[in-house]
Amino acid sequence: MRARINAVVLVLVSLGLFAWAGWSYHQSFSGPTVQAVVDHCETHGYGRHRHTTCTGHWDQNGQRATGEIEGAGSGDEGSTLKAHVHGDTAYAESMVLPIVAGVIGLVLLIAAGVWGVAGMRGSGAAGMTPPQGIPPAPYGQQGYGPPPPGYGPPPAHNPPPPGYRPPPGNHPPPAYGPPPPGYGPPPRR
Repeated sequence: MRARINAVVLVLVSLGLFAWAGWSYHQSFSGPTVQAVVDHCETHGYGRHRHTTCTGHWDQNGQRATGEIEGAGSGDEGSTLKAHVHGDTAYAESMVLPIVAGVIGLVLLIAAGVWGVAGMRGSGAAGMTPPQGIPPAPYGQQGYGPPPPGYGPPPAHNPPPPGYRPPPGNHPPPAYGPPPPGYGPPPRR
């Protein structure tokens, strides 16, 4: 059951990544095309939480507009990028984010499929009901009850099969009891 829940969570995460990839592609390649000039970039945070925000200007419908340019980095400062405008933000054309998010989403979707199949296979025995006529095993024990007729506990001693004869000169070991003559602790001196 847990494997199925984990598989569903992975499917939902991968669908979220596919949606993010689609949204990023839509923002980067739809809307009015402009030539945006990156005027200034600022880096905020540190380490993994580091984020660069770039602002710039572009001409749209004969008017000069300013705003944030998504997809531009500090290395783009002073350069002109092909971008698409949505509201007050220009989105630089880039396939990096859609491809990365799509590939990660695909990997997670495949993992969810493998995990889900493994969960179904593993839960097959747990979801089965015992055969009719055989009582279930007591609480905390494995199995479905007593063995079928013909199966019982092994004999206390394992006698040789019918018709077995030991090789000449070899004798079976003696049963438990006193040791044969010559065996025992060494004599004292």
